[in-house]
Amino acid sequence: MKPALHPLQLVLGLAVWAVWFVAAYAGVSIGCIADQRGSGVSPGLLRGLLLASAALVLTGLAFGAVRCMRAGRQAQGAGRFVAAAGACLHLAAALSVAFVALPLGWLPVCP
Repeated sequence: MKPALHPLQLVLGLAVWAVWFVAAYAGVSIGCIADQRGSGVSPGLLRGLLLASAALVLTGLAFGAVRCMRAGRQAQGAGRFVAAAGACLHLAAALSVAFVALPLGWLPVCP
């Protein structure tokens, strides 16, 4: 069985988004507390790290969606459904990452 047709694809994209979401907000919290104490990274560096991690996760989720779509074209039966649903869920997770990361461009990281 191709990995793109495995039922794990139905939860993988959203699980990656959830892990990134928790890590991003934990990183912001820890970075801002350290910045207030004067021993942390600058808010500009923190913003850069968050945007870089968002770009990396977006790239991975887009790659997973394309891979599922390509595998779904050749599959039949339940494999075709798993691939199509997995691609849609990967895209939904990618949009969620973009929605959360987009305000980093103009809002202050540490208020």
